Amino acid sequence: MKTRTSKTLGAAAGIAAIAMSIPLAITANADDPTPTPAVPVAPIPDPQGSGCDAFKTALPNWKDFNSQPIGKVLAATGYTLLCLLAMAAIALTLGLLLPRGAEALAVAVAFVVVASILNGQAVLHAVAVTLPVHYWQNWVGLFDPAGASGLGLGAAVQAGWIAGCVAACWVILRRRDPAA
Repeated sequence: MKTRTSKTLGAAAGIAAIAMSIPLAITANADDPTPTPAVPVAPIPDPQGSGCDAFKTALPNWKDFNSQPIGKVLAATGYTLLCLLAMAAIALTLGLLLPRGAEALAVAVAFVVVASILNGQAVLHAVAVTLPVHYWQNWVGLFDPAGASGLGLGAAVQAGWIAGCVAACWVILRRRDPAA
């Protein structure tokens, strides 16, 4: 078979395949006239464990989050992202300061644990308000009928930690020997 003939046969086979698939695609996309049974919705489980009682008393209608306006959900997502970016900035700074990445990760996790313990101490409130973990749960106030409180201060503290860590990273990288 010559090249020209094989190309012609290949094109004809392709056109025939497309011509056969169009009616089949139309038939496949047709709506099924038989009604589908409703899928039962599983009930939302009741949270158990430490800290859940405070959450349930603060937000008695927490099971209705799916009916909340999308703006509140996006604001809560953005605030949580800002809080996690502060922790990522701390981990990045530690990664530049420590010789191995595993050490930086371990120190970052230890920082979160120690900061959470300090946050629970009433005597150390002046120290706790400067830590980023102190404001991590403020997003819950967005869904409270009384309104959100502390989101602005929490965002400012998170932004301060991010800015401080970025500045420290910049200084570290400016002083680092590129040949090392």
